[in-house]
Amino acid sequence: MLLPMAKENQLAPIEASSLPRCSVDIRMTNEQSLFVEILETSLRTQYDTRVLLEDRLKTSTEGRRPDIVLLDEDVRFDIPSEDRTRLVMLGKEMTDELIARCAEMNADGCLVTHKSGLADLFATMDAVMRGEWAYPQSMRSRMMELLTGLREETQKPSECPLTYQEKRILELVVDNPGIANKQIAKKLDISLYTAKNHMHSILKKLGTESRHSARDIALTQRWFSHSKI
Repeated sequence: MLLPMAKENQLAPIEASSLPRCSVDIRMTNEQSLFVEILETSLRTQYDTRVLLEDRLKTSTEGRRPDIVLLDEDVRFDIPSEDRTRLVMLGKEMTDELIARCAEMNADGCLVTHKSGLADLFATMDAVMRGEWAYPQSMRSRMMELLTGLREETQKPSECPLTYQEKRILELVVDNPGIANKQIAKKLDISLYTAKNHMHSILKKLGTESRHSARDIALTQRWFSHSKI
């Protein structure tokens, strides 16, 4: 976790907060009591600090609403939607799980503690109190990668349920809006009766009653990458 000490085992020098004195709750697991004691001592000069050591916490504040909550990633804590409390998540390392936890809690900021000092913590707290989104640049970049990957995953084309011949016919419809069954039969060298039957089967499998809708489905699902739009 965050070590708010210099090499000589003294508190590291910190610039004073630029904001008015505010209240801070530190919510950590019981196993981190020594770390929290050091952290509380460091923050007390500039913040009205309260420590809550609890393994699992389901409710918000007890008698007060702090301006900021410093929340360990392993502590479960629910902030009511109407609460104006700013939330800063503290994580040991930058992992996808920490990013997911920040998203779940709608955290205003996050600090990777083993890479940060008290100056970084104060800067993060000041930033969230100003209404800023306070995340390390490396975490922002990783968030964008994850969001991009999720977007690509959701946009992957679904498997086409049609037979080879049905796909050939649908591809003609996609590339040639308004094409008639007679033209389809001629292009594929099949009978008009067969073309009609295939078209009926296509519409039934796609759950639609019109060729226009079938064409839209094919384009949306990108079944034919070379199709003309």
